[in-house]
Amino acid sequence: MSKKQPNKGVHPQAKVIIADDQRVLADTLAVILQWGGFQTMAAYSAESAIQMAARERPDLLITDVVFRGESRTGIDVALEVREMLPGCKILLFSGDDSTAALLEKAKAEGHEFQFLQKPVYPEDVLSKLGISAAMPAKDSRTEKLPKLQLVSQ
Repeated sequence: MSKKQPNKGVHPQAKVIIADDQRVLADTLAVILQWGGFQTMAAYSAESAIQMAARERPDLLITDVVFRGESRTGIDVALEVREMLPGCKILLFSGDDSTAALLEKAKAEGHEFQFLQKPVYPEDVLSKLGISAAMPAKDSRTEKLPKLQLVSQ
């Protein structure tokens, strides 16, 4: 009889790519979702997110809307991934108030996306997508996990 390890196998096949030019944010969200049983990968640019999606074929893409210093937006990434992988769920998030215009433009062109405003709790991400995951039991490391903050650089 094998012992069941906590949070292992909750979503063993679900691959998630988190794309954000803020490495700390992408990496932190990736770790937290790993605790929930997901296979996660972080991408730090629009181009790397698209290449990673083509290679890894994720079940879920979570992408920031704005990649500083890049001509492509997270909406561009989402559209390209949606075309490449129609079954991939997509969640956009941003801490930049100016993204509303980009989202409205996409909506006017017939593209609807789930959206969350930064800062965001990992549970909010899962809830927005209708996914439940067993998060780790609260202990001294996880009891007071802060919201994932947008860090200005």
